[in-house]
Amino acid sequence: MRSGKCWDTHMPERHHLTLDGVTARQWLGMRPVQNDSYIHSGPNAETAFAFVADGVGSSSRGTADAAVRHYASLASSSVVTNFPRALLTGADGLASQLADTGLWGASTLAGVVLAGDLLWTVNHGDSTIVILRGQRLLHVSRPHNAAEDDRILGRPIGPHNDRVLTAALSHQPTGATEVGVISPQVGDLVVLMTDGMADLIPLEKITRLSGEPVMELDAIVEQLADAATAAEDNATALIARIAPRSHT
Repeated sequence: MRSGKCWDTHMPERHHLTLDGVTARQWLGMRPVQNDSYIHSGPNAETAFAFVADGVGSSSRGTADAAVRHYASLASSSVVTNFPRALLTGADGLASQLADTGLWGASTLAGVVLAGDLLWTVNHGDSTIVILRGQRLLHVSRPHNAAEDDRILGRPIGPHNDRVLTAALSHQPTGATEVGVISPQVGDLVVLMTDGMADLIPLEKITRLSGEPVMELDAIVEQLADAATAAEDNATALIARIAPRSHT
């Protein structure tokens, strides 16, 4: 796979598409502090991106903030010559930053980068990426936790294994980053969620909402917010649509 053309492609020079109407909401749930973080590009950014992160533990907000900033810098860097590899190895660069600044917590990360006419996905941990075209699922990221390993291997899912991460970002990262690529179309819906939100929202509901052509992104987030009132964990949802880039 790595010998394929997409893995050796440099950052594309064409930027025909963008992430439009990016809308994000956060909920504390039953937690005393917010350890989720998110970041997204501005409307005129040359490369559009969005990331969410979930700090693991009670004092990991700084790690989550550092994670989204680090991957945003990779996405917007003009000196990156092998963009997919930069995402794949981003955990190592972040680990050095965390060690240098004395941040010892851990975090998950999920996000997208719209570079040229390709939509790159990056996932490390159990935060979720969902990409839809109408009511059809194009991509759902795989959660990096012990419950998912049980499911894939056909084993009974162990108690609380959905809370046991098999990949996390930190000064000593565990697991492996997953990077994928999609050819997007105008109108595709991008949904990023930390696990506190993803645990509450069935994919069926997200696909149903995405199929409503007149529903604004704010209205979709409000629909998701109805479920978030029952959140026990911190919960973050970020949504956007693929749109043509304005040249004005």
